[in-house]
Amino acid sequence: MNLGLVQTRPAGGAGVSDHSLLSNLGYAAAAHTGFCSLGTAQIITAEKLIDQAVALRFGHAAGPTIQGQPAGNILTIASDLQLNDLAGGYAGHAAIAPAVPDANTQLVLGGSYGAIGGTHKALAISPLKSVAAGAGSLQALYGQATLTIDAGATGSLQGLNFLAMAGGAGTATEIEAVWGRIASATFSTVTITKAATFYARSPIWYGAKPALAVGLYVEPHGAAGVTNAVGALIDAPAGATNNYTIWAGAPITGTPRLRLDAGTPAAGQTMLYLAEGVAPTVRRVQWMDPGAGGGNFVGGERVMILV
Repeated sequence: MNLGLVQTRPAGGAGVSDHSLLSNLGYAAAAHTGFCSLGTAQIITAEKLIDQAVALRFGHAAGPTIQGQPAGNILTIASDLQLNDLAGGYAGHAAIAPAVPDANTQLVLGGSYGAIGGTHKALAISPLKSVAAGAGSLQALYGQATLTIDAGATGSLQGLNFLAMAGGAGTATEIEAVWGRIASATFSTVTITKAATFYARSPIWYGAKPALAVGLYVEPHGAAGVTNAVGALIDAPAGATNNYTIWAGAPITGTPRLRLDAGTPAAGQTMLYLAEGVAPTVRRVQWMDPGAGGGNFVGGERVMILV
């Protein structure tokens, strides 16, 4: 007996062999749930990217870029963001809750970690660079913000604007909007010429110049309910060959106009030094009591002198 095989086609094909003439090829109608479409709004999960081994590159010279419509968001990440390098490792990974960028924001890392302990980092970067010969530098975070203000308009510019806010009913042991630390690697023998936790570079005025240029400006910190309001609190250094709480007016190798030493002063002395004279000489501020019959001084009065 000769059995014939019957072949059927799904509805919509109608025996057409040309792919461009097939119907029901829209993303939703085709129901290809295992694939990502560039023309529709959808959530791309980590599973879709990993299972299909899809590499997302942002402006990478070796691959395509992801670009959104001018009026929409460039990219919304609903779970994890992982940037893979060419060697198969990952350059960065951030576990975040759903983020909702607005019309004025290009990238938002938001959401909530919930009521859990531990330290969480919304954005962690750890670049590593080696200099084998010549000269090299590494800038872990670099940016340049440019604001152009047309005639008749006003504007303001902050290169870095960050707000650290505490809430709840517990105890916040520390709040720092900017927290920094410098260090040297264990067992390293590198020569460090200059080290500063905060370095305010000299401004560059190519064109217009402000009436007031300040390296560090601290607004008033007093408010109702605050016990002690301090514009700048500098803890006294210790452990070095020379310990200076404040050195102002010249580099360390020069002659300061004002110097405040650390440590404990001797009897009748202070830790304050002032520059005096046309060719300035740094002199310690201290006091003296000439006692009864001491010229024009009255016993018990103290006169500050430079010595």
